[in-house]
Amino acid sequence: MRWNLINIRGMSLFRLASSPFPVIALLMGCLGMATIPTIAALSAPEPITTNKRGLIGDSPTYQATRRLLPKAFHVYKSEHYIVLSNADVRWTKAQMKRLERTHQQFQRYASRLGLKPDPLRHKLVGVMFQDRRTYSEFGRTHDKVVASWNYGYYAPSSDRLVLFNGETDQNADEFSEKRTVATSVHEAIHQLHYHTKLQNKHVQYPLWSGEGLATCFETSDTNEPFGPEHEFDPRRSRFERLLKRDSLMPLRDLVQLDAMPDKKRETVFTIYNQSYALLGWLARNKRTELRTYLTKMRQLPPGRPERSVHLDIFTQCFGPPESVEKEWLLDEIERTETKKVAGSLILRLNSVDRGGKETILRTEPVRIVEGMENDERTNGCLDDFDVARTADGVQHLSSVPGAEAPQD
Repeated sequence: MRWNLINIRGMSLFRLASSPFPVIALLMGCLGMATIPTIAALSAPEPITTNKRGLIGDSPTYQATRRLLPKAFHVYKSEHYIVLSNADVRWTKAQMKRLERTHQQFQRYASRLGLKPDPLRHKLVGVMFQDRRTYSEFGRTHDKVVASWNYGYYAPSSDRLVLFNGETDQNADEFSEKRTVATSVHEAIHQLHYHTKLQNKHVQYPLWSGEGLATCFETSDTNEPFGPEHEFDPRRSRFERLLKRDSLMPLRDLVQLDAMPDKKRETVFTIYNQSYALLGWLARNKRTELRTYLTKMRQLPPGRPERSVHLDIFTQCFGPPESVEKEWLLDEIERTETKKVAGSLILRLNSVDRGGKETILRTEPVRIVEGMENDERTNGCLDDFDVARTADGVQHLSSVPGAEAPQD
């Protein structure tokens, strides 16, 4: 055997054979296992994942976004995402893992409901910023979103997800990491629904379905299962406060809203948390009906439907709002401590017959500010007002009157 021709990392096998481990060296040489790592190999960063499904990264969406950013933004790739980021490397990679996990949970939910999302046309595009100033400027300049208070948004017209590292913000607190995770998942769910055409980005959806779907996926720990079949404690506790105080919006009104009726914090609080609970209940108990609803909405012509259209579609798919409200809230009351629910709510629910011919009348004003403030102190994971202001910035989707031309 010609020992002088066999080399491992530039060291001859003959020299290795004279070391204290000749047998190991011989085996490694014979098997071709040239695996002694160099310092450079040990310190080299690992790729996040490989492109297992063959999704292209160099899409028109990516190129359009790339042109808007300085060359200093690094490119990160995973199985379903391509991200441009100037944020901390560790934080960026952590976010990408959360996005991949969100994609997985989205697919699981779609399968459970019997939905058929379109396959991804290319890797989903994201932008991640380290500081709030450049993040806000990007949103205002390129996506017409005023993003000076939140941690992220999704722009339907450009089909990109934009996130900010709120964990290093000067106003960061003990909830910043949880808020960052919940926001990332919330906005990623918007992107997945529109990109796969489970929702039609050329149609203005009512808040209860659009924001209800996104809030139902919120979580502060993507390592655990999440989605409509799993409760998110901050949302659940807020909804129960509304329920117990008899401060919910009549369902007939809620299902017709495609924008906030006012800018009051308590209104936002009610609509977001009530929508969260309603969508979750429908996903668990009315799967067929919810699938039919999403199909009908997707088939609407481009534009902003009249409120009456939203009411008609809801009624066609689920039944009269009053009947649905009764069934839903009685289930919710059973899950909570019935004795703590306002008697006025029980009386109104009992006044509704099975046909939904009677209207649930409100006799008391909404009183939720005290509960809301207390909840923010104990669960400060999310600020509904910030989320709502972001949503308001992207209410005018592509093909809705007054919006930019569609971009597919």
